[in-house]
Amino acid sequence: MTARINLLKTTEYRRQGLVSTAFIIRVSIMTVVLLALVFGALAFLQRRNARQTLDSARELWRVREPLYRKTLAMKQDLATKRKLDQELRGWSASRIAWNEPLAEFQEITLPTLQFRRLNVRGEMDVRVPKVKTPKAGSAEAKPAEAAAPALAAGTPARRFFLLIEGRAEGDQAEDAVLQFDAALRRAPGLRALMESVRLQRLESEESRAGGAAGQVFAIEAATARREMP
Repeated sequence: MTARINLLKTTEYRRQGLVSTAFIIRVSIMTVVLLALVFGALAFLQRRNARQTLDSARELWRVREPLYRKTLAMKQDLATKRKLDQELRGWSASRIAWNEPLAEFQEITLPTLQFRRLNVRGEMDVRVPKVKTPKAGSAEAKPAEAAAPALAAGTPARRFFLLIEGRAEGDQAEDAVLQFDAALRRAPGLRALMESVRLQRLESEESRAGGAAGQVFAIEAATARREMP
């Protein structure tokens, strides 16, 4: 029988290796501390660089902010000017130079006619294009029900109305009015402008001087729609 007796005290134990346990623990602690110091230094440097970059950006913005605000104001003024120019071009394109068409009245008006009122009235409207809606229950109706289409923007336009009121004298007063109405439809300048000419009123009127009765009349002519691009 073989017996083994350990006569070493606990304090006399030694690790059978090149490095002791205490040394490994100390090295590990120092490594952790060094890594913490390195990462802390890197974080500090990054924070300082970010701070410097932020300060530089703020200084640059302080210098360039007035120019930026001025540029925005100029851009807004330019947009307003372009919109105004577009509106002015639209008004100019839709206007009518009435001096030449009205000059034809001197050629087609008979001596027995007397104008009491000559009025030009303009109206503006916006014609919205019609959107084709599919019939209920059809295959095309389902997408339309899911998302209703927005209304298309219409093009504004102007239309002018020319109102002529007057009186015809003489025995052939009614014929003179009808002849004048027909001449309005045939006059080159007016025919190019007018879409319709309508005799609204034609009736007898006693003369204030006690003479023969005349004919009072009212004619309205309407131009075609003149779009304002």
